[in-house]
Amino acid sequence: MKISNLIIVDSVYSIYLYSLIRKANITDCLFIVSDGIPKVIRDKIPNIYYIPSKNKKYLRRLFSSLALIKFRLKHKKATFIGHDHLFYSYIFLKNGFILLEDGSVNFKKYNSISLSNKVKELLIGSKLFGFSNKIKKIYLTDGAPILEDKIKKKVELINIKNMFDDLSDEGKERIKKLFSFSCGNNLIIDRLLITQPFSEDGRMTENEKVAMYIDIMKTYSISAIKPHPRELTDYSKYTSISIIPSHIPFQLIQELVSISEIISLSSTANNSIECKVRALGDSIIECYKRK
Repeated sequence: MKISNLIIVDSVYSIYLYSLIRKANITDCLFIVSDGIPKVIRDKIPNIYYIPSKNKKYLRRLFSSLALIKFRLKHKKATFIGHDHLFYSYIFLKNGFILLEDGSVNFKKYNSISLSNKVKELLIGSKLFGFSNKIKKIYLTDGAPILEDKIKKKVELINIKNMFDDLSDEGKERIKKLFSFSCGNNLIIDRLLITQPFSEDGRMTENEKVAMYIDIMKTYSISAIKPHPRELTDYSKYTSISIIPSHIPFQLIQELVSISEIISLSSTANNSIECKVRALGDSIIECYKRK
């Protein structure tokens, strides 16, 4: 089969976003992904190449890079779509690249990007997050303001709910199958806790994060938990509350489950939430770090 699009992404959210843009038809696409995409989803994608981000052996990294160069040359007439900030994105950056939103980072001011990303820019000789001249279009959701005038002319705003509603019944079933969504119809959740990878990102220890979320569960009578896709914490060890699999995008859950209230600290998913939201704020983290 001829590959029409090469998709360079490493977040479950962006795969969901792209699937909606393509109306759930991804059979003619080749996905280049890393550890941000769980195996349960990788196994459902027909054309995919997986490159481990934790692979530190030089020769294996070299062979992986050579394989990616081969894909670029073999499919040079394809459209390249995805993220421009991944450790392997530079191989695919070319004029006409289409950027996919990857969360709140795409809505920040350019001078607020992290030091590691600034170093990455120096190494690859190109600006990130859509500021490169090689980026011709940027898909962003319409839930947050665009702060940088330099990228506004490239942006095409999309509405996730409208795109899902516009899918055929067959398309909706393909989306559900891709993300292994198997909850029954008419599921109702009173209070859903959205957790975040604070320990994985080094903002607090694992024990501190678990203690914080256990207290939140008790204080707010949480009905169910939705862990972040990058979290490694097994919350089933600490509570009997229902846990929604982390690899299912929250935006999909919202379309298929009736939720009365969301509890979170400051999840980027808040931008697209339609029900009542109780944002507790990041300051609570410091309270548990001092314990």
